[in-house]
Order: sequence, then C-alpha cells, then structure tokens
Amino acid sequence: MIKKVYLIAIFSCIFTYSIQAQHLWYENETDTENIIFSNTGNGTFSINETNPDTSGINTNAVTSKFVREANVSKGFAYFDLFTPLTTASKYTVKLKAYTDVATSDLSSEPNRLRLYLRNTNTNEQIYKQKKFTEGETWEEFSFVFEASEITDGLESGGYNQVYIGYGNGQESTSEITYYIDQIKGSIPQVPLEEVLKGSWGGRFYVRAGEDLDVYVASEADGGKGYDYIAGAQEIADSYPTMGHVITNGTNNANSHLWTLRTNPNVDAVMGATGSVVDEEFVPSLENEQIIIDVIDIFKNSGKKVILYINSLSPGDRASDEGAASWNNYVDTYFDGNNHEAWMNYCEGYIKRFTELGVDGYWFDTFGQYARNNSLGSAGVDTTDEEKNEFVEMIRNTAPNAIIANNKDKHQFLDEDGELILVDTDGVNETVGIDYNDLAEGEDDDDIPFEEDERDYAIIKMQATNPWSDFTAGHITPLGQGAPPNSWAYEEFTVPDIEENHITIYEENSKQTLKHLFLPIRSTWSSERSDLMFDKEQAYRFAKRITDAGGSVTFSNTTSTDGTTSDDEVEILTFIDQQFTINADATVYQRPAGAFLVGEDHTLNTWNGFSDSTWLTDTNWSKATVPVLTDNIIIPSDAPNYPTITTAVSINSISIEDNASLVFNAGGTLTATTNVVYKRIIDANKWYQMSSPVIGESYDNIWIADNDIASGTSSNRGVSIFDNTSLDDTTGHWRYFQTDGAVTSFNVGQGYGVIRATTGTISFTGSEFYSDSQTTTISQSTSNYNLVSNPFTAYLNLGDFFQDNATSNLLGQNSIWVWNATNATYDVKTSGNDGDYEIAHGQAFFVEAGTAANTDDNLTFDINDVSHQGTDTFQKSTSTKSSINISITDENSNTRMAKIYFNEEATIGFDNGYDGELFGGVSQSLALYSELLDDNGKNYQVQTLPTSLKQSAIIPLGLKVDASISITINAEFDNFLSDSYAYLEDRNKGSFTLLNDNTFSFTTEEALNGKGRFYLHTSAQVLSTETQISENLAIYKVNNSTLKIKGLSKTKANITLFNTLGKQLMNVYFDSNGAADDAISLPNLATGIYIVQLKTTSGVLKKKIFLE
Repeated sequence: MIKKVYLIAIFSCIFTYSIQAQHLWYENETDTENIIFSNTGNGTFSINETNPDTSGINTNAVTSKFVREANVSKGFAYFDLFTPLTTASKYTVKLKAYTDVATSDLSSEPNRLRLYLRNTNTNEQIYKQKKFTEGETWEEFSFVFEASEITDGLESGGYNQVYIGYGNGQESTSEITYYIDQIKGSIPQVPLEEVLKGSWGGRFYVRAGEDLDVYVASEADGGKGYDYIAGAQEIADSYPTMGHVITNGTNNANSHLWTLRTNPNVDAVMGATGSVVDEEFVPSLENEQIIIDVIDIFKNSGKKVILYINSLSPGDRASDEGAASWNNYVDTYFDGNNHEAWMNYCEGYIKRFTELGVDGYWFDTFGQYARNNSLGSAGVDTTDEEKNEFVEMIRNTAPNAIIANNKDKHQFLDEDGELILVDTDGVNETVGIDYNDLAEGEDDDDIPFEEDERDYAIIKMQATNPWSDFTAGHITPLGQGAPPNSWAYEEFTVPDIEENHITIYEENSKQTLKHLFLPIRSTWSSERSDLMFDKEQAYRFAKRITDAGGSVTFSNTTSTDGTTSDDEVEILTFIDQQFTINADATVYQRPAGAFLVGEDHTLNTWNGFSDSTWLTDTNWSKATVPVLTDNIIIPSDAPNYPTITTAVSINSISIEDNASLVFNAGGTLTATTNVVYKRIIDANKWYQMSSPVIGESYDNIWIADNDIASGTSSNRGVSIFDNTSLDDTTGHWRYFQTDGAVTSFNVGQGYGVIRATTGTISFTGSEFYSDSQTTTISQSTSNYNLVSNPFTAYLNLGDFFQDNATSNLLGQNSIWVWNATNATYDVKTSGNDGDYEIAHGQAFFVEAGTAANTDDNLTFDINDVSHQGTDTFQKSTSTKSSINISITDENSNTRMAKIYFNEEATIGFDNGYDGELFGGVSQSLALYSELLDDNGKNYQVQTLPTSLKQSAIIPLGLKVDASISITINAEFDNFLSDSYAYLEDRNKGSFTLLNDNTFSFTTEEALNGKGRFYLHTSAQVLSTETQISENLAIYKVNNSTLKIKGLSKTKANITLFNTLGKQLMNVYFDSNGAADDAISLPNLATGIYIVQLKTTSGVLKKKIFLE
C-alpha cells in the first residue's frame, strides 16, 4: 500500500513573480509529508527504507524507495496538487535520487528520470527529463519549467498532478531500485486541512448590504456611527498570536446582503458596469471600501482571513421588493434556474475576494444551499449534485481557499448508540427536542424550545460532508440549553480533538481539520448578552485545542462604536499574553453539581488537582468534601492520591486499578454500604495478590464474577501456597475446587489468581485496613511463605525489613516477587532494594527463619505506606553499580542474574545483599551465580567488593533442557567505561565481550549446574590468550596442596621452582574445568617458590610462600 503524504501546492497569484527559494515538500526521515503519493505503475513505492549510501549528499538514515518491475519500459509514481498550478510563471521542482544501476551500466540500462506536470481535466501534460550520471550514489536533479512552456495546461483547473517517471522509454530485463528523498518546490506547500492547524482566532462582524450604510453613518445622519476600520486595527494590533479572523462576505443569516457592491459576473450578465440586482443587497460604492480595508488590515498583521457567507439565495430572506428583484433576475438571465443564478452571483464576489487575498470561507446553512422561500417549494429543493457544483466553482475560482460548510452535526453517543446528555436540572427530561434526529445528524435549528432548563447533547467535531477543509465548529445550539462554555465540551469535545486533530468523511475519505467555533457570550454576535467565558477557561480551551493541532475561533462581538467590547478585550488580551509566553493552562475540573443524564448525583470522584488532602474541596468532582451519602471513586489517573488523617464516613468507595489511599495516624474510613478495590490483570497469566479489604471471600460466585480461569479436573484459578505438605502433582500449591466452600481472604496472606480474559479483579468488603497488621510465617516442609501487602498504598521494602528485624525471624533479608511478564520470580534484598515499593495488594514470598515459631510474627506497619504514582509498580531509585546477566530461550522466556558491587560487601554471603534463586518451586529454566566463597547455594543476586569490579571470576549456573537455543546478554548500570565483562565458555574454550555482544548457543544436552560458564570482569580489553592467563588464580591451601581456580577444560602442566631457578616439581594433568584443580606439593622447606602454569593458551607465573 502506498503511504499517503500530503502535497498541496499554493500556486495562487504569488506565481506572478519568480520565487527562488525552495521549500521542502517531502522528506522521509523528518516526517515532512506535504504530498500524497496517490498511485504507482509498473512498480512499488515504500517508505522508511534504509539509505543505501549515507556518505554523499543525502545523509538521512531512512528514505523512500521505488522498485521498477522487470521487463517494462517505464515506472511511475503520482502525487496530487491540492492547489493546481493556474498561473503562468517559472516553476522549479528539485529532488534527490539514487539508482542501484552501476555507473558502468548506465549506458545500457535505464538512466532517465522524468518529472511531469499534468492537467487531469484536459490530459494536457509537459515534462522535463534528466539522466543519472553516476550509479549507486545520490544525485540532485532540478526540473525547471519556464512560464512560456506551461500556458497550454492552465485552463480547466490548471496543472493538478505531478508524477515521476523512472526510466521512461528504456527497457530492462531486471528489477531496478530507485531511492527518492528531499523533494522541494518553488512554492511552500500546506495541505488545505492544515491551513488553520494550531491557530486560534476571533470574530469581526461587519454588517453588509444596505445595513452597512446605516451602521457606518453618523448618528447625526441617522446612523449608528460604527468605525469598522478602528475595530479591525484594534484586533490586528492587540493580539499578535491570533492566527485568523472570521469576518463577513454576507450579513449574518442574510445571504442577500453583501459587504462588496460591484460584482463582475452581474455586470457581465446584465451587460453594464456597476449593475446591481437590488440596492437593498449592496452597500454604497464608498462603503464597499470598508471590507477591502478590513481584509487588508488583517492580512498585513499576518492573520488569515475567513469570510462568513450565508448559503441561502437572496430570495429567501430579502424584503418582498428585494425577493421580487432577485426572482426577476433569475427568470430573465438564468431561465428560472435559481441554483445557476446564485452560483454565478457568488462566483463574481469570490473572484473579487480572491484578488484581495482572502484565505477561506465559512458557509452557513449549507444544508439549505440556494433555498429561496419566496419561490415556494420550487426554491427549497436543492440537491447534493448542486452543492457539488457550487463547491467545484469555489475550488476553481479560489484554489487556495479553505472551506467550511455548516451542514449537519454530530454528538457523542454512549456504548449503546444513545446520545450522551448533560443533566441541567437534576431531572432527566427531554423537553422540546427530538434527540434521535440529532443523533442522525439532522439540522434541528428551527425546532421551538420551551423556556425551561433542559438536557442537551454534546457536540462532536466530526466531518459531516465531503467538501469541508475545516469543521464549521458550531457548538450544540444555544437554544437547546447548552452554554457555549459547557463543561461537557472540556470532557468530551476538546479531548476528542486532542486525540486526533483530523476527522475523515468516510464516503470520499476527505480529511477535515477539527475546528471549534465558540460564542464568547450567551447569544451569538450580541454584545448585550451575558459574558460566558472567563479568561482562564478561554485560554484553557485555546491552549488544549491548538496544542493538539486543532483550531478554535472565539466569536467575540462588536460594540456600538465598531470595536470589541471591553470585557471581551480583557479575555482576548489574556489569551494572547499567555500564548506569547507559552504558559501552561489551568487544569480542568468538573464544576460542582455537574452531571450527565444517568449519572449518580451522589457520585463524588477524587481528582487530586490541589494536593493529597482528603479534606480539600477542590480535590473532588463535586467541589466539596464527601459526606455520608456520597459514593466515592478514586480513579487511576489522578495527579495526586488521597491521604486520610481523620475519621471519614461515606456511603461507598471504589479504588480503581493503580490508584492508592493512605491512612495516616488517626485516619479511618467507615462506609455505610461497602468498599471496593480493583486491579486489572492480563488474561491467562498468573498473578500473586491479596485482598486489601476486610470481609472479602471467594467461592463459585466470586470466581464467576471475576472470570477466573478453570484448570485441570476441578481446579479453579485461585490458589494458596501450603508450606506444610508437598503434593506429588501440585507441589505446595492448593487450588480452589469447583463448588468448594466459601473461603475468606486472610489478612497478609498471598494468593495466586489467573483470569480467563483480560479484566478486573474486584475485592469488596466492609472496610480497608487502616492500621498495622500481622500474619504468621513458619518453617515446615518448605520454609517459604506467601504473604502480601494488606494496605491500599505502597509498602516500602526497607522499612518492612526493619519492622521484622527480630533475630532469625526471616531466613534472609530477601523477598521473591512473581514477575507475570517473564513467568518467574525476582529476588529483592534489603541492602540493594531498600527503596523498592511493594504495590498495594501485591503478594510476595519470604523465607521463615528458626525464630518463626509464634503466631502473628510478621508485621506490616501502616506507617510504612505511601503514594508512588500510577506508573510505579516497582519503584526504585538505585544508582548502584551492577551487571545484569540474562538468558533468553527460543520462546522468548527470559531469566536474569545480577551482580552488584559494594565497598562493604565480601566474597561470602552478605545477608541483605546476596539473594538466593527462589527455591519454593521447581524451575525448568534458570540462571544464577555462585558466591566466590562458595556456600553451595544458587544466587539470583550477588554483591561483591568494589575492588573486584575489574578482576572477578564469577561462576554462573544454568538450568536448561536439551536442544534449546539460548542467548546470553549483559546490561550495565553505573558501570565504568573502562570496565569490561567477558563470558567464558569452558566447553568451547571461548571468551565473548558482553559489553558489545551477545553469546548464543544450543544445548546438546540438558544443563543443570555450574562449571561451564564464568563471568570475568577486567580493566582492559584483552586478547583471548592474555585474558586466560591473567584471569587464573593460583593459591596454596596449605603447605602440601596447591589450588588452581578458573582453569578451563584443557591439558595443563605445572612446574615449581625455587628462587635459584631449580626445578622442584613437574606435573602434567587434565583439568575438567568444572571445579578447582588441586595439586599435591612435595615436602619443601619454608621459603618463596615460583609456580609456572602452562596451557595451550599461554603461560602464567605466580609466587607462593610456604611456611
């Protein structure tokens, strides 16, 4: 499939002079995508391909590629110009291209590159051709079209397509690959739907027709004294960050009143310069200069100008005399065709506005385009075909102009396809409106509404027609009870724009920018109505929408002197000032008493906008601290989470996944109905957890409600770890049985849980644990005990060990946490992971020591819990130096072992720093290390003295089945750049530098133990021979025994000399590489001796002292 990339050439009147600058249209690596590659022929086009040559003029890592098929005479790729080339002027396109044809073959293989300009309406086309001069390297090509060459294709819409031809007219029996990148053109390219991207704007209402004459006349002359020029200049000067202004082509809601007088099409039709259909329709010739000056002021200030135009024809709302004039004009010159007359009439004014540099048009009431009520039903029946013709006229007359058509609306629907409604008075009522019509996009503007509070739907910026470049943006009609600053827009409409600033009309895939049009007062364009927005809210709307790439227009009003009302100036000034410094907007908070229809009015949701204090009003959706009748939700995405420091009474509470609740001294919570804690888990993965609520139990009903998986026989996916007995089939695990008895979740006890589908596990009870708790651990058949954090917040591991520091209560200061992703256990130790936070309801294993012989001997202290944020399941701030070794099998199962370095560590067992591989269950895949001072145990975490950071030899152990492919990798944290880690494989006699490489192998037989692999740390990059010799250790056990550590499986020779060089011993032996080699010494006198070890890899000499 060809990737769509947008290319809109703005070729308008600026083509009347030559533009030398080149504007980047397309570049793969930087995602500059202003062209649409819409089609290909005799080949395939693809993106994000590796650049075959980054040494030349194109250093981008990725680029686009076209592969021309074999046995063809050309290949091509099209891209469309959204704005056609309609003016004769010099035009240049540049691009960089690469061919895989060798330079020596360019004379016999295709070497041409063509660029065509094409008018798809007339099939007129011209091209320029270049040739590759070098193969297998990037070249830049410039295609220059002189003004005199392009005149034939400028009619009927102009050149609207460009395509690149690869090897046109040149055959080849082989595929040929071309790379293309960095396409540039003389004219900057902006997609029509992106013209208003990220722009905020205002409204400047200029009256039109005969009304304009009245409004600008002095009061002495019976007018209103408006100074529109001063009003426009005020906006231009006061708001430099404002990107666009919507002003008027016609009067609001009146299609017959225009701001311009002279219409060249009317002159042509009526055969006389200065012709008008009716004086009512137009201002005086003097006053038409007003809109010309207004447009010029806005354009000179860098603002885009959009004109409001009402789509109804003049006969619809003109006076009886004016309607009669229009109908006579239609009958006389257009044979009674109201549509043709109206389209021609609009075209004349669009021509003039285009010459003035207008950027776009906002067409109101487009669903009733060309309606003419004065003609009765004959004037009302307009078709989509007629609308298409009208839009095509706009595209041909003003190809650079963007269009919005106010036709139909969309509102937000719930999961059942029903409208989501805002509850305005606490009573669910639908007075005066057919919501089914609204949901179907019907225009219900003319439905009368009763003057009482009523529920209203929530507008959604969604493409409603196949023509618009930006949405009209009208909010839910004000007459339906919706305020322009509705809180619902901030919860639905704005987030929808933030999700994607583009909406697509499905029938023709037309892309439309999401644009929101907001009246700043309670009535459109009326300065006498109530001001609705405050400055903070207005900026929040503008900031959120424009940051997302959407657009927003505030419909400010014009006061009696033609300028903006003072209270609105304050708001617009604040918006501009905040944008100038790119200030953050205030955080949205749902107002007190705001509800959707169907929502529980007793619901009070924590938002945490202010702090973590339960008693802060602004932390709650109802803007008030919860009371006894409130139902509380603590959601998963709050910036802060609540802490309770006093007695709280509510009706109910639900803590969502990842949310937390802390009880400090004196804090309690009483719920009249229940408390709920929720946790979301993936399907078909075991998790270890517990219930942080009091009074929850599990049985068939709980298992069904939580979609718990079924196992073999009657086993269900809830289990406990029984360390008192061992089952031949299930080990220490005991599973709930179908139809088993109701069983309580015990405080501090861990449980295994697995769901059949991804979803929520819910624990419901009478209250949360708000004070310290205890549970019992014991030694038995297994010394491992599955316990759990019983609280609704994170429990600090370091504090947990301090609270349970009783001598020999724990076998070691380690816990083992189930990793559901890797399906294995991760060890955490007090010394290395003291800042680790155990999630609320998270279960973990501890090993009971010899002193674990009393009930309630393990403590969970409520003072050790805290909030850690929504993304901190395993929070750690460790900056320790470490090497993380991992093995991954062919099924992507991963196991890890970690080596820390610490000044206070020893080579023996350091409690709290060395953590054993979990031994509570059998494991088919495992990785571990052996202590340098071996104690016969396997360690997932080992901590060594810092002095060994560059000189350690660490035995590694693996458990892997036969015929399994394994990859060994290493990651380094806070490791010196001049420290290196090598993996030695003594079976192969190989060393692999793990700093930059991985080591892979396939097991020929099952592995279960140590002796094959060793991790060596070194201060330098070593050759294999030097490395072997320097990483061996030779030491005396006593005066009669010598030991060699680190020798691989090999034949070796050891020789002993005295200081005079006399040979005293010469022994040959075979090292098995699995254990230290012991060599017996002869009886020798006290003194210094030299030991020489020879292997096939080198020689090592060491001095020893015998007493």
